[in-house]
Amino acid sequence: MVLYLTFLSLSYKISFLEYLYEGKLKVISNILTELRSTYQLILVSFLILSCSSSTTEESSERRTIDSLYSSDMSYLALLNSEDKRYILTILQDTLHILDSTIASEGYHTPLINMSWSDLALTVKVDNDFGDNIRELKFDYSSNYTPKKDPKTKISQITLTDKIYLSGSERHFNNSENCEFYFPCDCCMGKLLFTSASNYMLVNYCMSDFVVTKGTYEMRDGSITLNSDGSRIDVKYNYEREANPDAKPAFFVEGSTTSGYQLNYRIDTCTRTMLVSERDNGTFIAIETDLQLTDELEHLKEFQLAELLELK
Repeated sequence: MVLYLTFLSLSYKISFLEYLYEGKLKVISNILTELRSTYQLILVSFLILSCSSSTTEESSERRTIDSLYSSDMSYLALLNSEDKRYILTILQDTLHILDSTIASEGYHTPLINMSWSDLALTVKVDNDFGDNIRELKFDYSSNYTPKKDPKTKISQITLTDKIYLSGSERHFNNSENCEFYFPCDCCMGKLLFTSASNYMLVNYCMSDFVVTKGTYEMRDGSITLNSDGSRIDVKYNYEREANPDAKPAFFVEGSTTSGYQLNYRIDTCTRTMLVSERDNGTFIAIETDLQLTDELEHLKEFQLAELLELK
């Protein structure tokens, strides 16, 4: 599988001296992302790339620049391994990888399963100061062969008493480890299926969290969550940073909202996976080994038993 990213149009200005003294090159562009395989073109994406040198010594900076550009600044240059590793990190954090059409057919798109050593980046410039980068292309090859998961596995899935870890697909690796990585403070949640028809969704943001709940229905390989409109906000009392004895430790506030509906399709990687395509992106929930009783006891520690109707 080969991934080509090519500039549609680009007018990008950079000071060469600024790069020399600060050791940074930033490229911000609209990029047409095409993934061609045996089945179809699947993705058009907006991608922001930024690559920088970690060194501050002029001699080292000069070597980095020389690895980017030739003396006449007009050839296709291959970034060194350190630069490629940084670029790959940016790709993994920004590239949207699950197309709804392919996903509905049961395929897994393996873009996130990239090895930095297999990533080749070429940059073409056309004057002495690199004022116009005309082409940026990534070549990536993978031995991954997409395959459908047997429907019999999906039909045997049960959710009762299960806990799923949830987050954006941008923080998910589904072709290698089937795991999340969370580089931010407010991007993780837990989906608790407390019975055959009830759920709780806990979304975390640093020391705070929000709990919503409702009912769910599983049908034909999909799950629909219907919120009952209740919402509980648990917020840390930051006065305790200066006075550890300040009470209470957390503020708890219950409220009623208009509610929401979330639709997931059931899929699998190395474990059961739920996928939800929404207007603001694709979100994943993966099965965990966490114990429901432990999670509910933890919520009770915040005096939420009555609000959550816990026994």
